[in-house]
Amino acid sequence: MRIKTTLPAITLSGIGIFGFGFLTNPVFSASPRPNVILILADDMGYSDLGFMGSGINTPNIDRLAKSGVVFSQCYNTGRCCPTRASLLTGQYAHKTGMGWMTASNLGTAGYTGDLNAQCVTIAQVLHQADYACYMTGKWHVTYDGFMKPEGSKHNWPLQRGFDKYFGDLAGGRNYFTPETLTSGNEMVKAPANFYLTTAVTDSTVAFLNQHFRTQKEKPFFFYVAYFAPHRPLQALQKDIAKYRGKFMDGWDKNRQQRFQKLKDLGMLPENVVLTQRDKNVPDWNSLSDAEKKVWDAQMAVYAAQIDCMDQGIGQIIATLKKMVNWKIQSSSFCRIMADAQKCRAVI
Repeated sequence: MRIKTTLPAITLSGIGIFGFGFLTNPVFSASPRPNVILILADDMGYSDLGFMGSGINTPNIDRLAKSGVVFSQCYNTGRCCPTRASLLTGQYAHKTGMGWMTASNLGTAGYTGDLNAQCVTIAQVLHQADYACYMTGKWHVTYDGFMKPEGSKHNWPLQRGFDKYFGDLAGGRNYFTPETLTSGNEMVKAPANFYLTTAVTDSTVAFLNQHFRTQKEKPFFFYVAYFAPHRPLQALQKDIAKYRGKFMDGWDKNRQQRFQKLKDLGMLPENVVLTQRDKNVPDWNSLSDAEKKVWDAQMAVYAAQIDCMDQGIGQIIATLKKMVNWKIQSSSFCRIMADAQKCRAVI
């Protein structure tokens, strides 16, 4: 009998990946088709998770890490659009036309700023295997000139293999009052009392509930691309309140704490030496009390953004458990991909 498995995954510099796959039917099968959920965080620092000594509360992600394998050395392109293009297609970013960003078409095949027709997304491929494909959150592989109601929709999520989509095509928005959102193939306005991270979670849960209600026998691929904790630094007050004053010990002590934790976890060799603090960052103890409070407040907002995302991942896991009696197994994995040169402790 084949057991249900999860495959959690995570990236922490520029892009963060948390993903997991699982089998809904533990039966004998020569070629089972697992459901797969791929979850991204955006611009999260390498050691910003709770289990890595960050001081940020991430119990749901921590549980995925504890139940699996943590990789210490994987890499992305260090930029948003190229990394997303490679993740979606499995190709080098330049082969997809996304060598830089969606802001400009630089006039050459590798730098069109738009995911080209010479590549296919994982959703387009899985459609051929009769998968239902869903996406929520940040797309950011369509040329900026097409991110408008009257623009070409040839490269919006629904035209690249996804059956349902809710989120934003662009790279970064106000979390409370984004200019526009996209639902399916239509641009819509954000409702009152809106918060982007919560909306990504809620739409993900809604899509999952609908899938299990209407076509539960069909396997699915779900791409959940959170904007958090990408700038601007904006979080819910209830989450910020958890962290006020928590970082008053300062970044010097915090980075030493994280560094030691990574060694304790075996992610860094014992002979590795902590790098010097960036010359443009002052000694924490040289700051005035007023300056320390300002920085503590900014770090509290950043931590709250990650905390809220982790809460959302918990809701997604709870939905899966309810629908398929899913549970984390020891065969799961949690993957950390990072380019150390691009990491930032506070973003």
